[in-house]
Amino acid sequence: MTDHSCCALCFRLPIAARPLQDTKRLLQAEVVAITSEIKRREASARLETDRQSAAQVGLSDLGRLNEQLASTEARLDAAKLETYFPKIKGFRFSGGGGGVYCGAKDLHLCEVSGAFSVALEVVPQQHQEQQQQQQQEAKLKITLSGLSGSSQSH
Repeated sequence: MTDHSCCALCFRLPIAARPLQDTKRLLQAEVVAITSEIKRREASARLETDRQSAAQVGLSDLGRLNEQLASTEARLDAAKLETYFPKIKGFRFSGGGGGVYCGAKDLHLCEVSGAFSVALEVVPQQHQEQQQQQQQEAKLKITLSGLSGSSQSH
């Protein structure tokens, strides 16, 4: 008999095999710990991949929504300009956005001084049917700085 009484197996093993049995138990415990750590890291990697995927989808959705918002704001501004300054009532010039709009039927200037730049660009038509039914539209942009003027002739 032995003085080692930790389990029934110890009684059956020779004394030289007992340290090997202890080593085996320690190694098995280490294998279990390493396996659980690998599973935890794999789960963490899957979560990170899912998070990155969700972030990319979210960013693409955000970009699409920003484009839709800009398009809707532009259509709203165009609708307000047409409502406030309809061409049928003689308004030839109108512009604005973000709640500030202006329009004019005629523009009379006798004298203008200052620095200004003029840009003219053709507005592309949305659909070919509209191209056949309507005339082409152009966008005139005048930028003024250091402006002074008079509407009376001297």
